[in-house]
Amino acid sequence: MRDYEVFRQWLGDVMDVIYGSSHNWPFKALEKEGMLMGKIKQKPKRARGPKGRYKGDDKSTPNVNEAWED
Repeated sequence: MRDYEVFRQWLGDVMDVIYGSSHNWPFKALEKEGMLMGKIKQKPKRARGPKGRYKGDDKSTPNVNEAWED
């Protein structure tokens, strides 16, 4: 479990003790939108060639950017 998830679970338990289990704390709204639990968009990563150097973008393919990995 990531540190953030441990903290989130701990905070939820504390809120349950204070307000009861039926409270609507802010993280529940974010979970419904799919923004938590690993669904946050990851930072893009540069593509590398066989020698470990960064790849450049091939200008002959305008719809594909080879310099970045998916």
